[in-house]
Amino acid sequence: MKRPTLKALAEQNGYSRRTLFRVLRGDPCVKPETREMLIRLLNIHGYMIENRTATEKIVVDVSIDNLYAERLADKVLERLKLENYRIVKTTSCSHPAELRKELEDADAVIFSGDKGDMSRIARDINPAIYRVGLFCPDSHETELNIVADNLGGTREAADFLCRKFGRIAVFLNTLQTDSAERAAIFYGHAAAYYPQVRCDLVRYRDERELPCLYADHKLDYDAYFYQNGAPWVVLAPLLKRDKAKTYCLMFNNPEYITHIRELEESPKLDAYIDFDVDRLQDFAAFFLRNRPLLREQSRLLLLLPTKLIENKNHGGLPQKNLFSPPTTPQTNPKRRLNRNETESNSPQNHFTRKTQNL
Repeated sequence: MKRPTLKALAEQNGYSRRTLFRVLRGDPCVKPETREMLIRLLNIHGYMIENRTATEKIVVDVSIDNLYAERLADKVLERLKLENYRIVKTTSCSHPAELRKELEDADAVIFSGDKGDMSRIARDINPAIYRVGLFCPDSHETELNIVADNLGGTREAADFLCRKFGRIAVFLNTLQTDSAERAAIFYGHAAAYYPQVRCDLVRYRDERELPCLYADHKLDYDAYFYQNGAPWVVLAPLLKRDKAKTYCLMFNNPEYITHIRELEESPKLDAYIDFDVDRLQDFAAFFLRNRPLLREQSRLLLLLPTKLIENKNHGGLPQKNLFSPPTTPQTNPKRRLNRNETESNSPQNHFTRKTQNL
């Protein structure tokens, strides 16, 4: 039997559709007796809404010492404050004991940047807790992991750069899973569809190695593709000093990059791959609110759509709100973030003929 629409239910029972939407969202402004009656009505017709009688405790944890992770956590925290939750923010990267204490009676925890260690600890401390990861590529523990669509975003970056430039440096931090995955995707896509373009991997373990490579003229390329903000922060002042015409594209929004305030007023960045932070907030809140309906799902991976933003200021920091929000994200309950996947598909295994060891 087809489930009736909210409009039909509202008209049949003498309530506004807005009131039903408020009940679905868990809006606290609905009277308790009205909420209880409408939840029963919605559940009868297949909407399956949980009636929370007590305020739930949600812990939002900054799991790594990184401004990017902290800002993402704060964005989600802002959104959750609009819900009927008791929110506690912790920083396990510097105060792990504080997180352990707060987990004991928490209903859910959101980790920003966790590598898997704290997720396992959370389950040991509180077996019933629901765990959400924000950009935790190395964590296989959380019930929900929200990440950017590396495949779609990196392919768009590769198409964009390879159609414009003949020599491209792809920066690869060998210690970071996300960096390795994006580099593999870019390198493989370029090799398959743009064989005339020279793409070289610039491998490094610490971004402090990069100025030496730059000084030795080993980074003379038409374009740079940064996997994250660290190499950009290091190389931007050098490029600006030398008035280099190298085109710089980064997979990250520069507003969230660590130490951005330490750079000059207008560091060089020509384009970047971004995701919609508002979507990140909304979907974190949605899955927390509806987690009782997801008990049959072992784990979910939510891919946030990305979009390439070209900076119209010709090298300075991009302005805010240069793009319209992406559409509905992709969910993939079966896919796992697999460390071996990155290694087996790494560019050095398949496209070594084009690699220049730097």
